[in-house]
Amino acid sequence: MTDAHETAPRYGADTVRMRCVSRKSKTALILGACVLAAAAVAVFTAVATAVLYVARLYGNMYENPGFTESGLDYSVPGFDDISYDVITEEEYNSMEFSGSGSSDGVPDESTEPDELPDESTEPDELPDESTEPDESFQYDESGDVTDDDTHPSPGPGHTDSDISEGLSADESSEGQSYGESEHVYSEPQFADKIKLVEPKSSHVVNILLIGRDSLDPANVAGRSDAMIVVSYDSKNDSVRLLSFDRDLLVPIEGHGWSKLNNSYYWGGAGLLINTLNSVFGLDIRYYITIDLQGIIDVVDRIGGLDIYLSQDEVATYLVHGWGTAYPELCEGYNHLDGRHVMYHVQNRSDSVAKRAERQRQVVAAIMEKLSGGSLRDMLGLLDYCSMKVKTNLPLSKLVSYASAAASGVELGGSGAVPFTGEWEYVRYGDVAAKKCDFDTTARLIDEYLYG
Repeated sequence: MTDAHETAPRYGADTVRMRCVSRKSKTALILGACVLAAAAVAVFTAVATAVLYVARLYGNMYENPGFTESGLDYSVPGFDDISYDVITEEEYNSMEFSGSGSSDGVPDESTEPDELPDESTEPDELPDESTEPDESFQYDESGDVTDDDTHPSPGPGHTDSDISEGLSADESSEGQSYGESEHVYSEPQFADKIKLVEPKSSHVVNILLIGRDSLDPANVAGRSDAMIVVSYDSKNDSVRLLSFDRDLLVPIEGHGWSKLNNSYYWGGAGLLINTLNSVFGLDIRYYITIDLQGIIDVVDRIGGLDIYLSQDEVATYLVHGWGTAYPELCEGYNHLDGRHVMYHVQNRSDSVAKRAERQRQVVAAIMEKLSGGSLRDMLGLLDYCSMKVKTNLPLSKLVSYASAAASGVELGGSGAVPFTGEWEYVRYGDVAAKKCDFDTTARLIDEYLYG
C-alpha cells in the first residue's frame, strides 16, 4: 500500500520562490500598465488642452474674407490708357504736403511729414489720479486706462505724418503709465474676397503684412500704411521682406487709377491682395493685419526692441523730446519701447522710402527677438496677439510658421518696390504719385523672391 505522503506533490524551496516571483511580476506588470494608462490620459488631456487653447486664440484672430475660384479676371490697363505728367521731386513734395496731391476721393493726408509729437515735458507729469481724471482719458474703477481713447482718433483720413496727429506733450511723455491696452482690432466688414492664384513655388509662401494707419480700433476703414510681403522659403528656412510704396499709381478694380494704399481703404485686405497680384504678378493668398496700437502692445509684450538709429534719426528724435525718455540716445542700437517703435515706423521726415525701410527694420528686429524661443513661448505670444492682429492663415500653417520662427529663420533679404532707378514722380489729375513699369517690376520681384 502506498503511503499518502509519497503520492502528494512535492514542492521544493526553488519552486515556491519562482511562484512568488511570478506573482510579483504580475503585480508589477499591472502597476506598470496603470502608470502607462495614467500617463496616456495625462498626455491626451495636455494635448487636448493645447489644441483647445490654440483653437481659442486662433478663433480670436482668424478672419476669412473668403476666396473666389474665379482667379484674376481683371484686365490690368496700361499707362498708355491714361494721361499723366512726369514731375520733379520738389513738385511732388509740394503737392503731397500741401494737400493738393491727395484729392483722389480718399480723405486728405496733408500734414507735414516731420510733425512728431513733442516729448519734452518732464516725465513725472503724470495724470493726478486723486482727482477726477482728465476727460481725454477713460478709466475703470482701478484708475487704469481701459481703451484706446488715450489717443486721439485720426479717423479714416488720418494723416500720413510721422506719428499720429494730436498727441499732446503730457500724453506722450515717457514714464506715464497707460495700463495694459484692451485694444481689440477688427478687419472691415466690406472686405473683398481674395481671388485665388496658383502658387509659383511649392516651398515659397508669400504672406502680406498690412500695417493700418490708425490708433482707433473703431476706425475699421483706414489705409494700409505699411504693405510688406513676408516671403517664407521652407526649403532654405529663410525669409525675405519686400515692401510696397503706398504712393504707387496703380489700377484698382472698380475704382480706376489711384494710390496703392487706397485699395485697402476701399476693399480691405482682399482688394489690396487682388491689386498686388494682378498688377505685379504675385501669388499672395494670406495676410496678417495690425494697426498702430497693436504695434505698441506687441512690442511692449516682448520687452521692447533693439533698433539701430542713424545720426540723422537721433537728431530728429532729440528735437522732439526723446532725450527725456532716453537721455543716452545715440547713433547705433537703442532699446525702444512699443510707443517709440511706433513713432519710428511712422517717421518719414526724410522720405516715404526711408519709412518703409524702418518698417522692414522693425519686422526683422521682431523676428530676431523671437528666434530661439520655445514653441510654448510663441503660443503664449500668439494668445496675447489674438486680439491685436487679424489673419486668414489656416491654423496648421499658423502653428507651423510659429514653430519655424521659434527655431530661428534666416533673414534672406530686405527690399522695396519700386526698385531703385525703376520709377518716376508723376501727377495724375490732382494726385501726386509714383509710376513704375509693371512688367519690369514683376520680373524683378520674381527674381528677388524666387531667385
